[in-house]
Amino acid sequence: MPSSKTSKTQNRIRHAVQDVADSSKDFVDEHPIPMALVAFGLGLGIGMALAYGMTEGAGFRRQEGLAHRLGRRMLDAMAHGLPESLSQFRS
Repeated sequence: MPSSKTSKTQNRIRHAVQDVADSSKDFVDEHPIPMALVAFGLGLGIGMALAYGMTEGAGFRRQEGLAHRLGRRMLDAMAHGLPESLSQFRS
């Protein structure tokens, strides 16, 4: 059996933890919107950090999208049809 000193220490710790939990709950109840924004920001930050870490660690390289490739093809096609005087303004 635990000694009375150990038992008193456990009770003090239990009460201290309960007091912190109660005051945290009261604070969240009194300030719901700021706490929701904090939770959203933390989740977003952690998610972005994980995504960055996973993509950088795997050597992920962003590929050109379909729209970008089509746009480049259209510009190339138009560049061949431009008169010489206008082709100088082509990038």
